Amino acid sequence: MKIWGSAEVLTEKEIVKIENDMFDIFEKIGFKIESEEVRRFLLSDSIKAEGEVVYFSRKYIKKFLDESEKAMTDFSKQIECYAGAYPQYYLAYDAALPVSHTMQSLKNMTILADRLKNIDSIYGCMGFPDDVPKKTVQLYQRLVSWKYTGKSHKEDLSATSIFKEGFGGVSSIDLCPFVVEMGNIMAAEEGGKCSDYCFGDLQLISPLKFSRIQADILIYLYKNGCRCSLGSILTLGGTAPVIIEDALPLQLAETLFCNIIERIFFGKKYLEISNSMTPLDMRNGLFFYGRPELSMTNLAMGQLARRYGAIFVCNSFLCDAKLPSSEAGMQKTISAVASVLAGAKGFGCAGLLSVDEVGSPIQLIIDDEFAGALKRFAGGEEFAGQTDVISMLKSVGHGGHFMALEHTANNFKKNWEPSFFSRDMLSGWKSKGNKTDSDYAKEIFMDILKADEKIYIKDYTEKELLKVINRAEKN
Repeated sequence: MKIWGSAEVLTEKEIVKIENDMFDIFEKIGFKIESEEVRRFLLSDSIKAEGEVVYFSRKYIKKFLDESEKAMTDFSKQIECYAGAYPQYYLAYDAALPVSHTMQSLKNMTILADRLKNIDSIYGCMGFPDDVPKKTVQLYQRLVSWKYTGKSHKEDLSATSIFKEGFGGVSSIDLCPFVVEMGNIMAAEEGGKCSDYCFGDLQLISPLKFSRIQADILIYLYKNGCRCSLGSILTLGGTAPVIIEDALPLQLAETLFCNIIERIFFGKKYLEISNSMTPLDMRNGLFFYGRPELSMTNLAMGQLARRYGAIFVCNSFLCDAKLPSSEAGMQKTISAVASVLAGAKGFGCAGLLSVDEVGSPIQLIIDDEFAGALKRFAGGEEFAGQTDVISMLKSVGHGGHFMALEHTANNFKKNWEPSFFSRDMLSGWKSKGNKTDSDYAKEIFMDILKADEKIYIKDYTEKELLKVINRAEKN
């Protein structure tokens, strides 16, 4: 029974139309690249520039797709769920409303994500602390991530995983020298290379614009032996056409452009197709991830990714609810289940509320439980055809049961079992204190905070990193 990557929502005719429009975007509209240095890297017989706009021939794009290494075709047993994504606010386990993140709440959320068994990695970091200088906050985020977790988000050029240790947040060229210096300290004291710890996580200015600020960061990191990942965040009716049919060619063009940049600069040979397209709310000009259109665009882009032998990563596990609630559960479920059907490799970000504004320890623990069920669902079921069903039925007889069979004892653990979601009927639940999922999550969180801290870097390494941060604050 194949579930992961099983959705075929686009016809061949629809795919050809999407591809032809995508080719026309590259050939006739082009990408605005505000860096002359980046443009010089790109120019060739098949890539031309007029001012700051760069045009790519259809022949070049087809060759690029053909020469891309094929990723593993089946990640159904290896989907990875991650937390993080820089939330600005924190909803404490005993609070009614979110407040600004602090270094302490960032630490607590990082420790929690590190301990939860179904959270495979951390994208960026677990929060945006408000009690350190804003100009150096991304340096403090690196320190906390390196110190309190071994699950830092990573990018593996082998295409068997989407992850390798590091932290990608860097919003200013002025920070880059300090980011690289911290990466060199980690490499010298903890092992590996600077690029194992230091890379940039950049976004296009959609539609079709690679800004000077982002390009300068990419060039700086490239010249210092580090790499960047590049993505885009389109909104239906905002930075992309409002109709999904019209927006898909733009999403495909932007994600391929990001892959082209990463291959030319950093030698990334495989394709990574991404998607986060969701509607802009026309009443207030805001975008939300709890809408069904996110699931619909994920299904379409996932099918295109499988067509090209690419890894597919998309936004799921997200919601618009401000507190853990039925709204949060419904919205996270519709996007996560659709992402499994779309063939996604990475699922994130767990623990978030209000799009990506709020990090909640209660929601993260609930999402971790959900992630375990999601992994079971994605894995599907292999039909071995070796069981003699007729003989089993004869042994059980009419009106009998299968609980006492050796076959049941040998195989029941293949089915998912919750760690704290309900497994009692009403009377049993009442006898155990009428606890909700949030009640259990609070207990789990407190137990984790009471446990001994696990530190992932040496004291000397931390002192050296703090020296860099202090010098950056004075610069």
